[in-house]
Amino acid sequence: MALLALFLAVPQPSGLMATTLLARSDIAAFPKWTGMLGRYEAALQENAACPSAPAPCPLRDWRAFVKTLEKLDSRARLAAVNAHINALPYVADRRNWGVADYWETPFEFLAKGGDCEDFAIAKYLTLKATGVDPRRMRIVIVEDLERHEPHALLAVETKGTVLLLDNQTVRIAATSSRRYRALYSINEYGWWLHTLPRPGLSS
Repeated sequence: MALLALFLAVPQPSGLMATTLLARSDIAAFPKWTGMLGRYEAALQENAACPSAPAPCPLRDWRAFVKTLEKLDSRARLAAVNAHINALPYVADRRNWGVADYWETPFEFLAKGGDCEDFAIAKYLTLKATGVDPRRMRIVIVEDLERHEPHALLAVETKGTVLLLDNQTVRIAATSSRRYRALYSINEYGWWLHTLPRPGLSS
């Protein structure tokens, strides 16, 4: 049986910005996401990717940062990851890669900077490396209702509350924020189309 139903047509409260969900398990429709995951796993296996110190090595630097998170509680860990990743430079994909949209591994992001989904991906995979269950996290693609443009951030469920880690603020916000409208979200186990509740449905 598939991890998720092929398509669940019954709207469900999502806890993500008052939208309802249509869930699907096939993430192959998102090659930028699956391609990034493949490069990430390959990089973890390539010990030769890190030359001897003191030469720069994003993989070694990332592992050292992950090590600093081990003894933190869940909320302090989220805050540390959000602040550390947000301190890195925002660089558009066109400048970095010569294409309109490229989803970076954390190591590519540490080496070159990146745009909004790269911040979210780095947070997702860093938290996963500390033991956070990826089923409790999603990369969320949203419409920024203030800037009138697409944006990406990380949603993490912890102790029954969904929190947003956003490269535009160091503050970790609950999903009651009205700034964003969720469009879709994704993790390693599936993806979710977000729709506004129909009149008369509870959100």
